[in-house]
Amino acid sequence: MKILDHIDHRALPPIDVKKVFRYMGYSDVLPARDSEIYDLLQELIDELPSMLYCRLCYRSIPLRSDAFPFLQSSAQLKAMLNDCGYMVVYALTLGPIVDEKILVYSDLSPIKAMMLEALGGERAEALSALFLYGMTNDLSKKGYNVTSLASPGCDDWPLQAQAEIIALLQCETSIGITLNEHNIMTPSKSMTAVFGVKEIKQ
Repeated sequence: MKILDHIDHRALPPIDVKKVFRYMGYSDVLPARDSEIYDLLQELIDELPSMLYCRLCYRSIPLRSDAFPFLQSSAQLKAMLNDCGYMVVYALTLGPIVDEKILVYSDLSPIKAMMLEALGGERAEALSALFLYGMTNDLSKKGYNVTSLASPGCDDWPLQAQAEIIALLQCETSIGITLNEHNIMTPSKSMTAVFGVKEIKQ
């Protein structure tokens, strides 16, 4: 297993403001850029670097479905990994401070708490995108393609598979992610995912 610790937040893709507002419940019509809500979001964006402790761990594992029961729990996952030589299983987190700040803002400014929830979700996805981009580039140079991502709780893959991934990656000791009895992760701005790797056919 490999652990990427203290990942520089400046390496992440730029913040997708539209996605942040979409996570807040906005659809096609966004707030005006000179509105107070944009100013509040900018305050959080300025504050965010001091909250982030980006960490990620992953394993590259040959595909043997009998060794990993979670592969049998999703037809879509099995189809995605068809013809793959191995899979990459990973977990990431933004660390605990974002959760702590959300709790503080829930009393002081509920709108900022909601914004930070959305912003944290967007940044977790950005961290995942950064990792996938790097892996895709490295593997393509070696003659491999990667599949799309799959995460527990999405499509037909049960959220219960989260526990297997957390245990497989020893997330509590490796990057500080724990799981409760409902398979919800702490810190909340964390995610797990799997993608397949297959050889490029000439």
